[in-house]
Amino acid sequence: MPKRSKLVLDFPLFFQLIITLLSVYVLFDTGKSFNGVVTLVLSSVAVSLLLIVLRQRRVFTLYFCFMLFLALFHFGQLVLYVFGARVDTSFSYDLMNLYSSYDLQRTLLFCLVAFNVMNLFGMLLLQRRRKTPPMDTAKKEAQGLNDQRGQMVYRFGLVLFVILLIPVLIYDVQMITSASQVGYLAKYTTDTGVFGDLEVYFSAAILCMLVTAKNQNRPWKGIYYYALLRVLVLMLLVGNRGNMLITAILYIYAKHWFIKPYTRKNWLSVGAICIGVVVLMPFIAFIRGKTSELGFWEYLSTNNPVTQFLSEFGSTLVTPVLSFQYVDSFGFLGGKSFLGALAVLIPFSNVLFGGIKQYMSVGVLLNPYAPAVGALGGSVFAELYINFGWASLVLAGLFGLGIAKISQVLENGVDGNHPLLSSMLLYFSYGILLYVRGGFLDIVQVGKRVLYLCIVFYLFKNLVSRRNRSRLSGEEEEGSDGLEPYQSD
Repeated sequence: MPKRSKLVLDFPLFFQLIITLLSVYVLFDTGKSFNGVVTLVLSSVAVSLLLIVLRQRRVFTLYFCFMLFLALFHFGQLVLYVFGARVDTSFSYDLMNLYSSYDLQRTLLFCLVAFNVMNLFGMLLLQRRRKTPPMDTAKKEAQGLNDQRGQMVYRFGLVLFVILLIPVLIYDVQMITSASQVGYLAKYTTDTGVFGDLEVYFSAAILCMLVTAKNQNRPWKGIYYYALLRVLVLMLLVGNRGNMLITAILYIYAKHWFIKPYTRKNWLSVGAICIGVVVLMPFIAFIRGKTSELGFWEYLSTNNPVTQFLSEFGSTLVTPVLSFQYVDSFGFLGGKSFLGALAVLIPFSNVLFGGIKQYMSVGVLLNPYAPAVGALGGSVFAELYINFGWASLVLAGLFGLGIAKISQVLENGVDGNHPLLSSMLLYFSYGILLYVRGGFLDIVQVGKRVLYLCIVFYLFKNLVSRRNRSRLSGEEEEGSDGLEPYQSD
């Protein structure tokens, strides 16, 4: 008989298989109603998220964050529909009244099956992280090598932080000044030049230091709280929520896994932070989208942040709906958005692949067909369907495997093994989380930056090693005649 612990670990995977088969069965049920589909989606997604926690015995992982965001952004408005709450149209589209039940039902069923398939394959790799056994001599030697690598990564992050600090400060001032004049449009209209190009690497420098600070006995609190404060200031004064919130999550993740984990004693403070995020996100959208001088407490007394939160973030479902309608009119893209995104890795891609690159952003492609033409967000489900339809479920499973693998590698790197890999994967995770309501292009662009950072790191490493060798050889030559160096009285 297998051990009880093994049965507990295998049960979530088996139950997820049942849920996935059930969602596929409903596709062929001709008697299904829209209300029944909504109930199935919410209950299935809630159980799947619980199964992830049971499978890996923890909550705050990259994989769980991705699947939670995926559910929130695509099914958030269904919660309002079930409880009879009204969607706040000042923040989003009211999808239930905007589209027919036929359009919504077929879109929801595809998203549900894709969600379950992705989770089923991802859970194959999820497992509870075991405690590290005592080190033998060979492992101690390997740990010494990892300490040297960690020291190099920390030094690299520190140097990069110092180099980028002034350009990033200039970038922040430019954005805040412009936002005070034109509001949230500053994010899209302000030309920050080279400072904006350098700013995207700033979080990588901070993550390199946070990942290696504990093993190197280096200070981290000042850098950590400065990074979080900067994120909060930019969100409030510029209205730049999405990428800033994801960046903050990565900082907190690095602190939790690589420095000091949150325990059950911190549940109250963690819950307060989560509630604060739910309240803060719609408040920022409110103050950036209106000229009202309404204060925070006045805003809370006249608005429902939870309703606004679910209204706005749940409206991401509009992009998969539009992808279905686009395919009805023009057919499938056949992978053009993925190829267009990958084309940015090749020099002179605008000249060589200009025709294919016009499809690299599904959000931009579908924007003219949106109910109100504007900045339509992307969606991983929309990109899957618009390229290959139901056949893209195979890709959904592969994405689940890939994200689960990255999540596992990050957790295994907590012991200090391969600190550069942990730092770069954590930085790369920005594109993964952004892909929930973005596009494959976001993953490719962050991957491109990771490639540049790795090249710069190895140049930095060789430069430091060369200087160390020169210093050692100089000391050997100084003492080669067997005499002590001359010292004056």
